[in-house]
Amino acid sequence: MPSMCAKSHNFVVEIIPSSIIYFLARKRMFAQILIVLPMLVCLFWGVAIFVTLCEKRKLHYAVLTLFMVVATLLYWGHSIYFFHDAPLIPLSDTVYTFCNLAVYPMFLCYIIALTTNGQNIIPTFVRWLMPSFICSVLVGATYAGMSDDELREFTDSYLYMASLDNFQGMPFVMAKLHVLRRVVFAVQVPFVVVVGLRHIRRFNRLVDSLYADTEHKSLYSIHVVLYLFIAISILSIVCNILGRKVLVTSTWILSVPSVMFSALLYGFGYIGHMHAFSFADIQHDIEGTSEQEGAVANMNDDDLDDNILNIDHKDGKEEVGADNQPSELRQRIERVMKEEKLYLTPNLKLVDLVKTLGTNRSYIYNAINREMGTSFSEYVNSLRVEYACEVLRRDPSISIQKLSEQSGFTSDVSFYRNFKLFKGGSPKDYIKNRGSL
Repeated sequence: MPSMCAKSHNFVVEIIPSSIIYFLARKRMFAQILIVLPMLVCLFWGVAIFVTLCEKRKLHYAVLTLFMVVATLLYWGHSIYFFHDAPLIPLSDTVYTFCNLAVYPMFLCYIIALTTNGQNIIPTFVRWLMPSFICSVLVGATYAGMSDDELREFTDSYLYMASLDNFQGMPFVMAKLHVLRRVVFAVQVPFVVVVGLRHIRRFNRLVDSLYADTEHKSLYSIHVVLYLFIAISILSIVCNILGRKVLVTSTWILSVPSVMFSALLYGFGYIGHMHAFSFADIQHDIEGTSEQEGAVANMNDDDLDDNILNIDHKDGKEEVGADNQPSELRQRIERVMKEEKLYLTPNLKLVDLVKTLGTNRSYIYNAINREMGTSFSEYVNSLRVEYACEVLRRDPSISIQKLSEQSGFTSDVSFYRNFKLFKGGSPKDYIKNRGSL
């Protein structure tokens, strides 16, 4: 009996406290991982994209690297806050202020670097990063003007408790600067989303007008990321309004934004790392065509599409030439496409059609986009799908890979996507429906 009591006593005194300490240690370790996770994700992609930048030397990779650096510093500031590292708070909060207000404009600069020639990217950087610079200077100067007691009062009462009771002097000024930071952030987000979507849609429309194969060229993946940024932005605005203090109270509350931001940033880093095609490649592809008149030099304004296609918006006949040239040109386009099967050429571009017909981009653009009511990409791929259907009727057992290659598509994914777009189903569905007729 005494031995049983002794064992019970040891269990209560030694084992249970040890288990509790172990559990708390595990919980603290889990919280620490959550705190640094977004920072590690940004750091990883910052290094990976910088290596790619050294190899390919493209402007959008340089901007994306800077974005990841700014995001890394942003989450470093988060980490200092959540680790309660008081001596570093003045520095980390100043850096956090700059990065918090710079990260979305940096994302927009990345989109602009992808979709324009980047001629005015530096003035754009300076203009859009000015609010973040001014706010961070004000925050840093206010911290520098605080006494040790004021700094302790502000940190303990406002940063971690969100209390403004009896605040005077520098702590009061600093609290108002933090409110200003949240307001500026809330104003930035819709601006970035609207302007970013406009640039992406223009670029995708331009790609559709110049290339038959838009895989790995269009920015639909970046488009998706921007929509995800909208969702995450709502969370960001809520967190900025509530303040980071709310996240300090619970590991589980902290886990929600941490995991969401980490997943989004990892996906964005991966997409940005893989997406090599930009406006610079479009410039390179159109060089040497008959109407290269220097119009490509200024591509970051509202008439980007028209400049690169050399389109003049006048009445219909003046746009494309005299008399009935549009109809004649359309007949020539259809003849070279259908009779000579130019559409079967992999990676076919509008400039290839320009060189074949000996005309210019403006005329062909108008004949296809305005007279036929479609884009170059849709026109070519619709012909490819019709050709694929002819092959399927002759040889239903042909492999998809071989059928895709014969039809001029550069990948099975592109083939499936376009076949479903124009036929409403897969090749197997087409064969099945043909057999039931």
